[in-house]
Amino acid sequence: MIYKFSPPNKYSLDNLRNSILYCRHYGDFNDPFEFWSCYLEGVPTKTKRSRRDVREAAAQFSRQHGLIPRSIRVADFANGWGACGPEGNVLINWHLIFAPKKVLEYVVVHKLVHLLDRSHGERFWNHIEQVSPDYRAAKTWLERYQSTLTDDFLGI
Repeated sequence: MIYKFSPPNKYSLDNLRNSILYCRHYGDFNDPFEFWSCYLEGVPTKTKRSRRDVREAAAQFSRQHGLIPRSIRVADFANGWGACGPEGNVLINWHLIFAPKKVLEYVVVHKLVHLLDRSHGERFWNHIEQVSPDYRAAKTWLERYQSTLTDDFLGI
């Protein structure tokens, strides 16, 4: 279900006037992972917001765990949620702005851990667990709802 809200002008800040808040509900109301994903059209732009969110998550985990990429950028992927190149360049799919913050953080951690281990073997998952002990909930959420993380519902 998708909901579209226009803020009433008398309560809007000048830069939000004529903006539209789009919200999408995920899960059922009895589900502990139920959440709303909201996006305010135009402030900030989708890619600007995703760059900010990805950089914040990367900075947090890089500092705490010494997982420092050569570069980190957001991109539009046809498939997949990110990539970590052999030179340490990390790309993250901007569509993750429509996911809960913990899911975006999980994908960032997943790609950063590839700086240590390129495989998806036991050692890799042990590193993920050290960096993000609660990663399983985010991984499960992404597997369940990944097909819904598009901007199609915005109608733009």
